[in-house]
Amino acid sequence: MSSRSIGGDITVVGDEEYSPGKGQKISFVETTGISAGKRPIATFTTQDVDYFAEDRPFLVKIGKGGVIPALQKLDAKLVAANSGGRILSKKEPTDWIGRQITPGQIGVFNHGGLPKVLLKPGRYPGFPLRNWWTREWHGTKSMIEFLGLIIVQVSQNQAAVISDPNNRIFVIKNGGFAALSIEGSYKVLSVVDQTHLPTQIKDRVTGATLGWSHEVHMRSNTGSGKEQDYIVALFLNIPANNCAILQRGDDLELLPAGQHYITNPYVTLRGLFTLGENQLEMPTKDIFTRDQVPLTTHGYNTPFDALRDKTQSILTQIVAHLDYSSMVKQRSLGPDNMESGDDSSSAFLDALRTRAMDEMHHAALEYGIVLKDLAVIDRQFKGEIAATMDKLTTRALQAQVEAANVDRENSNKVKQEEGALAVSRIKAQALNTQADADAYQVVAAARAAAQSTQIAAEAQAQATLMAARAEADAIRVKALADAEVLDGFAREMQLRRIDVQRVAAYGNRTVFVATGGPGERLAEQAGNAMAVGFAAGLGSDQIVLNMHRRPRSLLRSLATNVNLRHGQHSHGAREFTSFEVKEDSITIPALLASFPHVWLRDSCQCPSCVHPSTRQKLHRTSDFAAGVKPLSVEAVADGLKIEWGPAHVSSYSAEFLAHYSSPHRLSAFHRKVQATPWTAEHFARHSKENISISYSELSKPETLLVVYTRLLQYGLVFFRDIPVSETSDDKCELRVLAEKLSNIRKTFYGETWDVRNIRNSKNIAYTNLDLGLHMDLLYFKEPPRYQILHCLRNRVRGGQSIFVDALHAAQQLRDTSPDDYALLLNTLVPFHYINDGHHLHCSHPTFEFSNKTSTTVNYSPPFQAPLPSSTPLAFYRALAAFTERLNDPANCFTYPLREGDAVVFDNRRVLHGRTAFEDEGSTSEEGETSRWLKGCYLEEDPVLDRMRILDAALEKAGK
Repeated sequence: MSSRSIGGDITVVGDEEYSPGKGQKISFVETTGISAGKRPIATFTTQDVDYFAEDRPFLVKIGKGGVIPALQKLDAKLVAANSGGRILSKKEPTDWIGRQITPGQIGVFNHGGLPKVLLKPGRYPGFPLRNWWTREWHGTKSMIEFLGLIIVQVSQNQAAVISDPNNRIFVIKNGGFAALSIEGSYKVLSVVDQTHLPTQIKDRVTGATLGWSHEVHMRSNTGSGKEQDYIVALFLNIPANNCAILQRGDDLELLPAGQHYITNPYVTLRGLFTLGENQLEMPTKDIFTRDQVPLTTHGYNTPFDALRDKTQSILTQIVAHLDYSSMVKQRSLGPDNMESGDDSSSAFLDALRTRAMDEMHHAALEYGIVLKDLAVIDRQFKGEIAATMDKLTTRALQAQVEAANVDRENSNKVKQEEGALAVSRIKAQALNTQADADAYQVVAAARAAAQSTQIAAEAQAQATLMAARAEADAIRVKALADAEVLDGFAREMQLRRIDVQRVAAYGNRTVFVATGGPGERLAEQAGNAMAVGFAAGLGSDQIVLNMHRRPRSLLRSLATNVNLRHGQHSHGAREFTSFEVKEDSITIPALLASFPHVWLRDSCQCPSCVHPSTRQKLHRTSDFAAGVKPLSVEAVADGLKIEWGPAHVSSYSAEFLAHYSSPHRLSAFHRKVQATPWTAEHFARHSKENISISYSELSKPETLLVVYTRLLQYGLVFFRDIPVSETSDDKCELRVLAEKLSNIRKTFYGETWDVRNIRNSKNIAYTNLDLGLHMDLLYFKEPPRYQILHCLRNRVRGGQSIFVDALHAAQQLRDTSPDDYALLLNTLVPFHYINDGHHLHCSHPTFEFSNKTSTTVNYSPPFQAPLPSSTPLAFYRALAAFTERLNDPANCFTYPLREGDAVVFDNRRVLHGRTAFEDEGSTSEEGETSRWLKGCYLEEDPVLDRMRILDAALEKAGK
């Protein structure tokens, strides 16, 4: 007989005729057996049994690839065997008619009595006529059978019992096979759930559950033609501290706890037993003392019937020599409750226990039973002495009850007095509490009135602000809509409407005079009122411009040309918009912006103000502190031309003015990516392939831009399939990845560093302990912005990486507890690293903000130095509230870094941590670590620089 161990807790007992698989060793487990007579003690042999180790015709095991590769291999076997057919159809799908096979399905049809399988999804016409059908293939389906084609696949904790063409029984677990019944059929006798076997096995004495079993039957015809069921497999589920005894011939074997199955017909299950302790109570027959007083009661019914006579004899002999009076005096059932162990009244039970114990121990050994202890658990009196004892006992109990009643009455009187005193005390406290409540009510009412006034004022201010924003958005949308009008007639009509509105607003006697341009110069030359009037008319038309929008984006839609309505520069030019020169600024309605004169002069881009090759500014902003005013403003083909004194002319393109017309457009010009707060659900709802980027795709510029965008938007990017063969600092793949993204920042750890489990480490990260959420190097004045971790080896249990968006947690705190948020924003927290020859120290606020929003978070408890003693007490509560939001499971995203994975994250925004881990076993070479991460830090500015250049290049190329 042979047995096979699976996963450490599952044993398969099968025929010893099976040979182990190729390349598999035979291991022996010696177990002491029990044999009859004088035969030597035999042992059972335990070895691996693999039914698929032998090449069987037209049978293919389903491997890691699944069902489809198994069917393809079976088809190849059929072709190689010249069986005259194959199971995979060469029929190609169409997309216009027929039965449809969707992904996740296979199609099967009858082709001349043989099955044909369609694997490709699509539509298949019904002609020529075929008897065909489709089947969905899920992991939850254990078997598919069609015209002799059988596919069996079972999942975890399932076992399929199979009968092969030779009526040999084998079991499939965590796998399956595909077969074609050409030289005999494979029959699935049963699919068993090994964790929920139906038959419960109990101990007949204690009633405890010893395990569960299930018998698998196969129906077969006997010689008389009748069908009869035969047991072909037995499944056992044995809990911990229990075992099973198997027998083959005269040999026995102990089967430990776990999941097992038996297919060998020569092996018999003798029973299930417990390895734990059981307590059995054994009432005895009547035994008389030396003075003929009966003690024990009738009824002796235990599983140790073999000891009944000897036990009865031993107890009778011992009790017959004991005095009944000694037993009566002993009030307890054992000497443990006596005040003194040498009390004379303890002689009876002590003698009974000590004398009977020795003799019963020797008697039990003859039957293979080890007697551990003996206890007298009950005494029953008989005859008149029993009535006398009852009377004495009853009187004693009555005396105790009377004494107890007197004590209870005295105690009740004392408690009544104490209760009255307590009531008086409570009434006094109630009066004090009422007075405090009245005072608090007055204070609370005053505070509520003040807060109500404050809330009303804030609500009014918020409503005014929202109304102003809505009005501004409406004006902006209307201006953009006007800018997109390309029809000349529609433009003309809109200008006429503006003229009508202008005249209606200022009156029909108002004269609109241009402040510069040909109209004004013409008036100066003519020197008379008519020329001035003509200049007014020419000037009013001169300043009409229009904006043309290019299709790519609004920011690149403002390069415009001037269209003078009296014919000047009208050849193919596009209109820009009107502008208005005010006392200290120039307003361009199309851009919804005003540009101060001093800003325009300081921002001049001419060669005398900005060096053509170095692109560096050649003057100081303070040079125009006294203020400047334009001498003339003229619309030109590509924007505005402004003449300043003395003898300086500036030209501003429409695109340049559009860039600086609003903060939003300026951010878009600098290609700023807005940070998007996230929770764990943002990443958890996607598969690893969707949230990670293949390393091979990083060579594409479009993919690299996606990496930059994700890093700036979410602060977290995952990579997969990175080579791990090279581990040196100079040639490792981490350095290649880092230099693709940015420049490596060197610290006192070096350019790259290794995170491994090291004894007596100087950093908790280099241990296998739980590493809480933190940020790196906050004891630097300028901590690194980005960090990369590349997993070179991960053969441990645990060690899951944890990431939290601290920006999202900060916004939650700001919305729910603004006072706590303000404390963390304005209180400096010191961080230090004083170890290993270094003394680093720096203080940062928990939140650093820009443009009224938090952009940087500083949180690293492992490296936080003692707070100053002047720190407000409320700060501790605020920091606890922030920590609670960081540790909220909804905010914590757990990601297992496998070998070849890498993660890039924003060290000033995303917190990272790691769960504790332990080695899986001997999966690594001797002297090697079982978990190895290689990391480095990246500079922020090269990331932004490369992203902008790459985005502009791809935009120019039209990608």
